[in-house]
Amino acid sequence: MKRFFVIVSVFCALSFGLLSSGSAWENPGKPPVFCISSGERTADATIFDGTCYVVSVLVITDGTNSAKLILTSDGSSGTVQFETTVVGADNYGGRVWTLPVQFLTDLYANIDGVGASYIVEYVK
Repeated sequence: MKRFFVIVSVFCALSFGLLSSGSAWENPGKPPVFCISSGERTADATIFDGTCYVVSVLVITDGTNSAKLILTSDGSSGTVQFETTVVGADNYGGRVWTLPVQFLTDLYANIDGVGASYIVEYVK
């Protein structure tokens, strides 16, 4: 029984990468992959110029007025990839993706609402 436990333990450790030579974030030949934050923004802006992957979005209201955020690719008049409205009394809302959303040419954010702001986290 002890031998069975050891075999199962080693199998599980190998399966979950606990005994591998590198870390879970290792990407051979490239730097580690981490999210980049846009920082809190209050105006429309190009968040990233180039291909990137959006991981999460947080929309913040002033507590009274609703806020609407639209994320597009190809600039301000490009393809809408995400849109959300947060009710003012909710104070904040957003989305976290299990699998990131790809923006092929750029990542542009359009925010509407008095006192509204947003934070976008992405991987380039």
